[in-house]
Amino acid sequence: MNCVNVAILTAQVFLRFIPNIWIIFALVLFEGLLGGAAFVNTFYKISEDIEAEFKEFSLSAATIADSVGISIAGAISIPAHNHVTDVRVVSLEDL
Repeated sequence: MNCVNVAILTAQVFLRFIPNIWIIFALVLFEGLLGGAAFVNTFYKISEDIEAEFKEFSLSAATIADSVGISIAGAISIPAHNHVTDVRVVSLEDL
């Protein structure tokens, strides 16, 4: 589902076909809810399925992996933002 959100929002950047900013806000909210649900489910499954002797390590590893993923995404977003803002945007009226 997140791939669909990425496709829609990336297409919106270049084509500007969504008429109202509130639709974008709803998509971003939905994406945040999906991410939050995945995050909570990961820690729930670790707390339920992992043996007691490995539980602390598993929770720590998942926390570090989450933080590293967020940091890498933030680092990638800077050049991606610069590229997107340098691209000439074509509106539907120009087509």
